Amino acid sequence: TLYERIQSAKINSSSAERKWQASNNTGMDLYGRWFSEFTIDAILEHMNKLLEIPGSKLFFGGEPLENRSIPSINGAVKPTTIYVPLEEILKDINYHHVTTKIFAPFQ
Repeated sequence: TLYERIQSAKINSSSAERKWQASNNTGMDLYGRWFSEFTIDAILEHMNKLLEIPGSKLFFGGEPLENRSIPSINGAVKPTTIYVPLEEILKDINYHHVTTKIFAPFQ
């Protein structure tokens, strides 16, 4: 059932996230780690992975901010929204990409 697939995805995702956190514990504070991982290029790369999912659409955004004073390392992109069909989100191959946390105006 749909409920069972969502529950399974939640369990598998949280396990992978804990493994990732443990393997990446370099002593850097979490705030610093967020900003070092989500550069403009990393956010745009993530967006492009989502847009490769069948049926996904970019509603708006998806571009770096213009005339900014924010360094590129801080992921300065325009607010972005991407639609991904629910049936694609629930597929194991897509679930990780769709549920990746981005510290930016990105949904």
